[in-house]
Amino acid sequence: DDLSQLGALVETCKGMADAARNFEAPFFSGKDSFYNFFKVEETGESISIPVTLLLSGMGIVEAEEHITGSSIRQADSVLFRIGRPQPGLGASVFARVLGHENLAVPQVDLETNLGVYRSLAKAIREGLVLSAHDVSEGGLLVAAAEMGFSEKADIELNELSVAEQFGESAGQVLAEVSGEKSEAFQALFEGNSATEIGQTSAAHSELRLGGNSLGELAELKAIWKRPLAEFY
Repeated sequence: DDLSQLGALVETCKGMADAARNFEAPFFSGKDSFYNFFKVEETGESISIPVTLLLSGMGIVEAEEHITGSSIRQADSVLFRIGRPQPGLGASVFARVLGHENLAVPQVDLETNLGVYRSLAKAIREGLVLSAHDVSEGGLLVAAAEMGFSEKADIELNELSVAEQFGESAGQVLAEVSGEKSEAFQALFEGNSATEIGQTSAAHSELRLGGNSLGELAELKAIWKRPLAEFY
């Protein structure tokens, strides 16, 4: 088991090095931790989290107005998925929770992703983006819920396939854009890399998919906080 963890760390470092070279974005700091272990005094239970790789990078914000948060700002916005999702649910939270093994793992297209990031940066500089959130662990539905924890509006997503809902392929971002700026925003992205997938509305602060409620955002936020809340 230790050998497999070491191998996973080595392959992760190779992937991060490829990304750093492709994006011309060096890391100025980093560490790995093989020993995240403690013993619960009351029960004697031993708990160890997975091997962790931590890397630090730095970006330059040219003007204060370019700072963009990740929480929904208002009702009557348009939601865009930026990036081209790759097929496969392998190595996702969805696969782990349901016990699916040997599913295809989405491949990473660094060159395409860099173009998406540059277009997004331009859209932010031009004041077209109200908020943006990366699509990562848990997939698009989790990203949408986390954006909605500001509880300023309902989030209404169009019908999406299971792969779109829970896929974790790299290079995807969920962006909130004012309705009157949506055409200008979409024009900055080539092909179908910016796809309208929903909108926000003033109502009861719910997350909805294809017209069906997935829960109150306040409820989902409480669930999101619960695993750590008991320790603080």
